[in-house]
Amino acid sequence: TFFFSHKHMKRSTTSYLFATLTYQLVSNFPSTKNDVNEAILENPVVLDSSKSLHNHWQMKALFLRPLRCLCLQSRLHERPPLVFVVNALGECKPETVANLISLLGQAIRDLDVHI
Repeated sequence: TFFFSHKHMKRSTTSYLFATLTYQLVSNFPSTKNDVNEAILENPVVLDSSKSLHNHWQMKALFLRPLRCLCLQSRLHERPPLVFVVNALGECKPETVANLISLLGQAIRDLDVHI
């Protein structure tokens, strides 16, 4: 779960969204921890929201790659859909919402799992 808020700079953009979703993924599926650690070791800057990172890259490294590995290892496609809650999109700038919808749409298309 991630709640956007225009009152908090860190929660008014997508800078912390994928790190938060990754934390939830690892908390609920500990087997993804090694994949996340590997992504961070390969490029520690992926966690630094002050850098000019593309959210697409952060999403792939921290979230999609571990999720894809989880799907391959545990037959998630045979289980009920995973649910990730992103709330209060109205608290973001319109371009942030458009970017996020585009990123999540691509993620859903790229994954062979029900989300």
